[in-house]
Amino acid sequence: MSQRDQEASPFAEHLSELCRLSGAVAAALVDQEGETVDYAGRLLPFDVRVLAAEWRLVQQHMASAPVLSQCSEFTVRAVKKSFHLSSLAEGYSLVVELPKRATRLSERALSHAIRRISQEAGFHLPRRPNSHWEAVEVTEAATHSQRPEQMDWNGESVHLDVLGRLESKTLRDNEHGYRIRLGNGHEGTLVREPLARWYFELELWP
Repeated sequence: MSQRDQEASPFAEHLSELCRLSGAVAAALVDQEGETVDYAGRLLPFDVRVLAAEWRLVQQHMASAPVLSQCSEFTVRAVKKSFHLSSLAEGYSLVVELPKRATRLSERALSHAIRRISQEAGFHLPRRPNSHWEAVEVTEAATHSQRPEQMDWNGESVHLDVLGRLESKTLRDNEHGYRIRLGNGHEGTLVREPLARWYFELELWP
């Protein structure tokens, strides 16, 4: 983390968590005018602000093009750097610089960040094609099978039973998915991404 040039707001924690979960180089919340509200990551503050302003300008140009005006998020992959931008409510945007040679940004990590940032700001959640995911801590079986046994939720450790594995065609390489039943009888879906990043599908939570 580079030295900050402003006091961290509550958004900084969510942006930092996005960088940790996804391996992103930097992430910034930017307003309608291209001003950075807050940021996190390994870039210098000035570089993050320039990054956010430039991609917010690109977004504005896209909004003026009939074919692209309805685009709410996009990813640009280049030789040395890749970037992602997601539109939030009230003209705000989330801008992310991905690691070198990265081919994508974790959809679940992004969903988790957008949900947290929107809640913090009092925004309505943007309509997105995928379900809402929450990053969770999971205790795996001691047999090195990566099979989940317990999940931390709202500060409590919840026992779970594995009902079955998700079909591989619904997951990316090195991802593992499980249909689970919690101790209170409710069922849901857990997915393990590389580096032991676990996500719970929130739409299935009561």
